[in-house]
Amino acid sequence: GQGTHSNNDNDIFQHLLPYMADGSIRVLGTTTTDNYQKAFGGDPSLTRRVSLVKKSPIPIDEIDSALKEWSKQNRLEQLSDEVRGTIINRALEFDASGLEMNKAVRLYDEFYAELSIKGIKAEAATTTLVDDVAARVYGINKAYFDPDQRNKYIEKVRVGLGKDIIGLDSLKKAFENDTLLSVTGMNDASKPKGRGLFVGPKGLGKTYSPKKLAENLDLPFLRINLSEYIGKKPEELLNTIGSALEKNAFTVFLIDEVEKTKDAMYLQNALLSIIDSDYMVMVKSLDGRSGGTPTYIKLKTSNATFHFATNAGSSAMLKDPNISMEELKIAMKEDGLSEFLVDRMRYIQAFHPPKTKVEFLAVIKHELEERKAVFEKSKGISVHVENEEKFLEELVTVHFHEGASFRAALDDINSAVSTALAKEISKGKVSKGSRCSLALSRVIVNESIGTGGGKMKSIGFIQ
Repeated sequence: GQGTHSNNDNDIFQHLLPYMADGSIRVLGTTTTDNYQKAFGGDPSLTRRVSLVKKSPIPIDEIDSALKEWSKQNRLEQLSDEVRGTIINRALEFDASGLEMNKAVRLYDEFYAELSIKGIKAEAATTTLVDDVAARVYGINKAYFDPDQRNKYIEKVRVGLGKDIIGLDSLKKAFENDTLLSVTGMNDASKPKGRGLFVGPKGLGKTYSPKKLAENLDLPFLRINLSEYIGKKPEELLNTIGSALEKNAFTVFLIDEVEKTKDAMYLQNALLSIIDSDYMVMVKSLDGRSGGTPTYIKLKTSNATFHFATNAGSSAMLKDPNISMEELKIAMKEDGLSEFLVDRMRYIQAFHPPKTKVEFLAVIKHELEERKAVFEKSKGISVHVENEEKFLEELVTVHFHEGASFRAALDDINSAVSTALAKEISKGKVSKGSRCSLALSRVIVNESIGTGGGKMKSIGFIQ
């Protein structure tokens, strides 16, 4: 199906026809019968040479029978049909890796372990307990199973995003809508979730926003920088993604610097293989060191969220903050971003530099509050800043200018709070559970360098 941008599925197969005709190619695989019909249906001479072999998934009743036999062989009490059926459904829906039978056995085994730990007999096991175990095993919120938890979860995400992300209302609305579709099972199960493109200069929140989405969803977040995969095999990129999916099928990914695919078509094709399908294939033992033949692992991707970020198109974006999504798409393509990737995005969010000091101040003030909250949560120390207003005003004066990013100011905040708190701890004035009052100042190192009468002042930030 990767023929041409006009979705001409026959395109790539025209190159295969001679090899199929002379017998060099004996077997081809397609995901669905529909794909087969699009590729071969219009070629009578080819269909006469091809035998269609359908490979169906293992039927649910066969999995059920196998699990009963598994319990019998391990001398375990049999579970009720309802509980066993719930285990199978949860495993097939939320386990990313492996064959259907293996998925079911993994959760089945975990469930029996839970019964043993809690001293519950199999006959007393409930579907609610299955959901508890599945939520823990798959690292997701119970809202995916329990209708009573859904509204609370969606509201929690909405409130959290509103608190964590300043402005960007359209993006927050898109995140909320994605959450609603996901927990109700109404998202497009044939593709991964999300598929948003974040555009703009560095230091404006392209990484921060999806990271905060993941935190509010109680899911892991992984940022992948494509520049690290230039010159490498595409399987290495897929393996990085696959390894994360093996740990949690609901991982939130940010694929950064997607403009790098302009000069690395193999990376573009690897990403398209994920965006266009509900599964991917991970290859292990690429170098053959662990035993020769590579191992191919099929992984479900429809529960994962993929977002993409780029600096491409920023020049056009900066000229017009009210640029439409269609205009953004044109700007992306003109700046070299692949049209195949751009046209597959469900939404595009432009990240603009702050226009006023008030906007700049709102973001850095939020960051200071967040740093204080981090110390309170991780260290048990309640932090109060004596000169907060003056400190923030200084940061605005130093860092705000036309086209400014937030990165330098946020680094200043992190350094100032960490250094001031470290000084208090070293004096023995602060301990867990205490309240600490700090006077913050920018952390600067001044150093005279040179010979004779010539001097140069070097300023650097301590991180």
